[in-house]
Amino acid sequence: MKRQIVEVNGVSCEVIATYFDEDTNKNYIIYTDLTYNREHQLNVYYGLYEMKMGKMNVYPIISADDKKVIFNVLKEIVNTI
Repeated sequence: MKRQIVEVNGVSCEVIATYFDEDTNKNYIIYTDLTYNREHQLNVYYGLYEMKMGKMNVYPIISADDKKVIFNVLKEIVNTI
């Protein structure tokens, strides 16, 4: 399986998952910069994304509804591991 890399704020990050939600008509992304926190846990981030001219542009999630969608996706990923 090929790793997908996305640049976020000038940092190369590895894509964990992408998800298109039909209800919100938005693209969601979960990614990591492969760094770890003080508890030695992988730092994982999320956002919205759109493709422009072959490049993935990532934007912060602000709304509570979008956060609910991404947290449900994260739960689903964790439950399948």
